[in-house]
Amino acid sequence: MSTPRLAALALSLAIAGAVVPVRAQDVGDGQSATADDEAAAAAEALRLKRARAAAAEPAPDAAAGADPYPLADAGAAPDDGLGVPGDDAADPSLPPATGSLPPAPTPTTLGLRPSTSAVAPLTSVVRPADRSGVAALPVTGAPPLARDAEQEARAAYDPVGLRVGSFVAAGSVTAGVGYSSNAAESAGGSGSAYYLTRGSLALRSDWERHGFDVVANGGLRRYADDAIAVEPNADVTATARLDLTETDRVAASAGWTYSRETGSSAELGAKSTGSDVHTLSGTLGYERDAGLIGLALKGAVDRTSYEAGESRSNTAVSGSLRLTLENGAALRPFVEGGGFTRRYDDKVDGSGYARDSVGWELKTGVVVDTGLLTGEASVGYALERPEDGRLDDIAGFTADAGLAWTPTELVTVGLKGTTTFEPSQIAGASGSVKHAVDVDVAYALQPNVILNTGAGFSYQDYTGVSRTVETFAVRAGAEWRLNRTVSLGLTGSHARTESSVAGESYDESRIEATVTLRR
Repeated sequence: MSTPRLAALALSLAIAGAVVPVRAQDVGDGQSATADDEAAAAAEALRLKRARAAAAEPAPDAAAGADPYPLADAGAAPDDGLGVPGDDAADPSLPPATGSLPPAPTPTTLGLRPSTSAVAPLTSVVRPADRSGVAALPVTGAPPLARDAEQEARAAYDPVGLRVGSFVAAGSVTAGVGYSSNAAESAGGSGSAYYLTRGSLALRSDWERHGFDVVANGGLRRYADDAIAVEPNADVTATARLDLTETDRVAASAGWTYSRETGSSAELGAKSTGSDVHTLSGTLGYERDAGLIGLALKGAVDRTSYEAGESRSNTAVSGSLRLTLENGAALRPFVEGGGFTRRYDDKVDGSGYARDSVGWELKTGVVVDTGLLTGEASVGYALERPEDGRLDDIAGFTADAGLAWTPTELVTVGLKGTTTFEPSQIAGASGSVKHAVDVDVAYALQPNVILNTGAGFSYQDYTGVSRTVETFAVRAGAEWRLNRTVSLGLTGSHARTESSVAGESYDESRIEATVTLRR
């Protein structure tokens, strides 16, 4: 067949292929393809074309401007390991099944997801409260929603970290100046300017199984008024997770915290320079989530040392068992029971009291994971009985919560509530029950501009003596990220402390400006 005839035949077939689908709409089902079939075929052809093009192109070079830390498609807000409520939820921070790059930075202090959030936290009332005082950065990063343009724009300002073998490291350094209207935090205290420095370093494993994280923070605030003591703080925490099977996990953590208790504390009396507090903590937990009932068994040891000369230094040992209804729903109820003992360094304190004690607690709550709301909340009752019969039992209802709510892609709301039994060296006081609640709201005005506001309230009631302390605080701030490395911050706060004892109430207002470098 000649070339002209072949060309004519090809042209005829092309015209027929273009005309028949149009006329097929007038024909009944089964005689020709429908419009939906045509659209599906076109979409499939386009997909194949793009796939071939992608396969022919080389992988993008991260150093050439591509983002090496793509956002996760979806998932719950990241957890913080053994010490934060909400770890019962599925862990979205595990390394991806394919690829060697770590997950995207998230709204933690250093922008790295922890890889060890497997075993439910131990939140016994006898564990010491967090006294590190290391200020967290404003809540930023991708909320737990499907991937969209807003998240991609915000991720462009997240630090990328540094790969060290099979680990990913990230760090930050902050310097700033500020002014406090009551630097001594005492009745009638005077104002003073100050400067501050803070540093953080995190190392996260990027393994297919198991996990190991180390996080270290430290800071120092020094006032222009030499009469005001320097305020240091530091903490180091290492957590590890061992995946025994797909349903069985063991997790452990160890940590050290250092802070200085202010001179206005009721425990220090006339002491105005404050008291150094060191806490060594260790936790071991086992979790099994096979079947309808999930099991979590946990134990902890906490060693708290106060400045020499005080009788509050003690060692607390605690353990608990949690049973969770693994119904696969967004709300998973649980019950938890535990026991503890507290042993003081001084068998008898300076007032002649034997303060060693034993206690127990029971609680019930729910683990929440709706996508927009994640975390857990619980209520219960706890009792601590001192060895000395002259001291009353410390007892009361408990309420604990750690919830993160993302109503929109621009707003993140955090709620934290705790109940702790605090030791005391006041004559006649067995200790105190302290309830604390804190709410934080962050709004992304721009992908690199985050507005932050919050409020906190605590109520401390001493057992055996007539003394209560209430504290209410409000704060607001903003963070402006110039790029992945540099950010500027401005915060302001006001706190009011009310004591039932005359002469112990005071107010303090504070304003602070900072510059932070991240990697």
